[in-house]
Amino acid sequence: MCIIYYAITLIHEDKLFRYTLLVILASLFHKIAIILIPLYFFIRKEFKVSVLFYMVVIALFISSFDLIGIVIKWCNENFSNVAVFRWVFHYYFNKHDANLKMSAIPYMQRAIMLFILFLFYKRIPYTYSNLLLLYVSLFFIFSNVGVLANRVSGILLVSYAIFFSVLICNLKFKRNRLLIILYMFFLT
Repeated sequence: MCIIYYAITLIHEDKLFRYTLLVILASLFHKIAIILIPLYFFIRKEFKVSVLFYMVVIALFISSFDLIGIVIKWCNENFSNVAVFRWVFHYYFNKHDANLKMSAIPYMQRAIMLFILFLFYKRIPYTYSNLLLLYVSLFFIFSNVGVLANRVSGILLVSYAIFFSVLICNLKFKRNRLLIILYMFFLT
């Protein structure tokens, strides 16, 4: 997590080579970190708020129809000789209890995060907003398997701390700062 936290500052500073090296280093500890390399280009792009909103809607659509599960099953059937696909299939379908679902509380927490993100989007550097949006979207996409939701979105969990600390510093009114601090204290 610390390596990823430092690597995120390199995204904001637009240092792709150093960022890639740190992500490769982080992947030595946890293979899932490798997905951060292509995310660099998404995080560096400035989007309109409406585009970000549609991205969240797409993530919710993927989650509600378990499209990730369908893709994993298809990859396992067609590329069963590739170890990565077999491992992900086993992890996704065999290793978790299908009856074990996440409670509504994590969903509500992320919905409130999205509300705050869209409300104060102009006051935060877009790289940090994109990071938070990715964190929440990946959580929704992989939420059918709670372990994957926490593992995949967990690598971007530091975006939560970065986003809200920058937001608190950029808010002019003490009342707004207090509301954000109360949210962070009671709902996280």
